[in-house]
Amino acid sequence: MKCDEIFAALAMLEKERGIPQSFMMGKIIQALTTAYKRDHEGVENVIVDVDEEKKDLKMYVQKDIVEEVENPASQISLEEAKRISAKNELGGVVNFPVESVEFGRIAAGNGTAATAQTQAAAPAESVPNPSPETQNSPAQPADNEPDTRKKQPAS
Repeated sequence: MKCDEIFAALAMLEKERGIPQSFMMGKIIQALTTAYKRDHEGVENVIVDVDEEKKDLKMYVQKDIVEEVENPASQISLEEAKRISAKNELGGVVNFPVESVEFGRIAAGNGTAATAQTQAAAPAESVPNPSPETQNSPAQPADNEPDTRKKQPAS
């Protein structure tokens, strides 16, 4: 799934707030895997593959190859795995891609929430000091700006 917007937003966050892209991507991956597991009971291994160069994310459910399946959400029989690829062996794993429509829905809902939550909870040392242009709060005008605040009557 092409995710140019996600990578652009992460670059902007790093530039403006000083939050490393790798840190934020880790939070997004964590949110995606947690959301997928919550929505799909019994799934144990969810892999998110990030290709930063291609600005691409892929999500897989990884199933263990076993003789006898006890949990279809996280296991696949050797017979079925051999039908997928003759190279599959007992004790190995098979990656099943998550459809891009479902992955996109999960990413949109949870990636945005994770980003907002991380921004709010970012440690003070990861957020750079405000620049001179942003140091003044809206309630306090800069020295070179006229004071347009309403005057409070004296009590």
